[in-house]
Amino acid sequence: PGLLESIQQVETGGATEENLRAAEKSEGAIGSFQQRSIFQEDIARIDPTMRGYNPKDPRQAAKAAAIYIKHQMDTGLTQRQAIEAYNAGRTGQKKGYGKNYGNKVMGLLGMVEGKTV
Repeated sequence: PGLLESIQQVETGGATEENLRAAEKSEGAIGSFQQRSIFQEDIARIDPTMRGYNPKDPRQAAKAAAIYIKHQMDTGLTQRQAIEAYNAGRTGQKKGYGKNYGNKVMGLLGMVEGKTV
């Protein structure tokens, strides 16, 4: 799988609509990419044309994820760090959060520490 498919797999891999609704209700995580309102606000700041996108629409959510990852990399993070920031936010990533998430995504990509395995 590619990067976005790997992120989606780690976020919700095979979750039913019922599971997704439960995650939204309990955690505020919306759709198959599990994007919370703070993420949606970040995307609107990064790309104002995305303001009001629908995180329940997999195509729109994938586009938002791609914009976020690219922005993180354009502002100094490695791909792995950007993946960690997708999970934990930029501040959380800098504090060391998101590493397990990054390991899972990189594993699906067949990479460890940026090298193909």
